[in-house]
Amino acid sequence: EQNNDYFTIEKTKDFLNFETVSLIDGSGNSYTIIHYQATDKAPYQGLTYYRLKQTDYNGDFKNFPFVAVEFKSKNEFSFDIYPNPTSGEKLNLKLNSEIGQQVIVVVYDITGKESYSKILITDTAGESVYAVDASNELSAGIYIITATSNQNIYSKRLIVK
Repeated sequence: EQNNDYFTIEKTKDFLNFETVSLIDGSGNSYTIIHYQATDKAPYQGLTYYRLKQTDYNGDFKNFPFVAVEFKSKNEFSFDIYPNPTSGEKLNLKLNSEIGQQVIVVVYDITGKESYSKILITDTAGESVYAVDASNELSAGIYIITATSNQNIYSKRLIVK
């Protein structure tokens, strides 16, 4: 390092608005390797771009290339179905969601006819498993299962042997 005053770590989502994550004092002048680190304690959800800016005592600075980092909520909604393929007797829905999230689950046959529907209110944050009522046994064929939550529709294909 030569005349290194400090480092700035900045983040942005749109390359127009930047927020300072951290300011770290430099070591001025050094001929040995020095390791610096910082943590973003309030990361944006989704894709965020970070850059390192190094500033000298005289105010000259250098911006380093952006690094893209994607942060996902631990409880970002997703769902899966299993077993798939199935014999039609047993079907489980695995949901990953926030606690108290309303999920509308609908099973459609290949013609678009509704074969099953249920409104679930998740009782835990994170992963939960729900069994589809076995009395509504599905006949052999291909089905589309939709899960609607927070005005988003997610779908999966199910094969019944």
